[in-house]
Amino acid sequence: MRDGRNNKGARLGRDAERIDQFVRELIQVGGKVCRVESLEEARESLQEIARGLTAKRFAREDAPIFRELAVDESLGKIGTEALVVAQRPGSLEDQKDLVGELAGVDLGLTEVNYALADTGTLALLSGPGRGRLLSLLPPVHVALLRSDQILSGMEELFCLLERDPVFQERSCITFITGPSRTADIELTLTIGVHGPQELHVVLLDFTFSQNS
Repeated sequence: MRDGRNNKGARLGRDAERIDQFVRELIQVGGKVCRVESLEEARESLQEIARGLTAKRFAREDAPIFRELAVDESLGKIGTEALVVAQRPGSLEDQKDLVGELAGVDLGLTEVNYALADTGTLALLSGPGRGRLLSLLPPVHVALLRSDQILSGMEELFCLLERDPVFQERSCITFITGPSRTADIELTLTIGVHGPQELHVVLLDFTFSQNS
């Protein structure tokens, strides 16, 4: 029994170290993170982000986590209107329509499949029914991440992807490490030219179950 408790304590210690490392690395690359311990704190964090941006409109995926959080109602209370990006077949015409819709939003809200502690990187699986535009087009990307989705690094990620049924159904992975960065020929760094100017991660640091 004592060995079991010791093993559990060691595992929890490693989990805490991995989460702390992810937070440090994310901040180092220019991302912003808010750790929350309840659904209510998550709603308050999203409201705070939207207020800080004076956001009038946001776009989100049609995913269970956002319905569980009642994101539309929560942000609606502060005057931020929701655009729900439903699953689409991904035709060229649909993509053009979606680009036009996203042109007028202030932030894009997505969930995350995995995160890498050693680089502060987010990994989003995309494909039919879940595109990449929400994390790329709006000027601000807000990502919801569960603490149990944080992995040590790339090696652990690819070991998991080999048996992840979601990955088998989707076409690619988008890796996001901080806000978008672009450098010209003189190596002058500019933020947000080819992607979001800001990256916010709301880290759900509590047990959260959903039917995805």
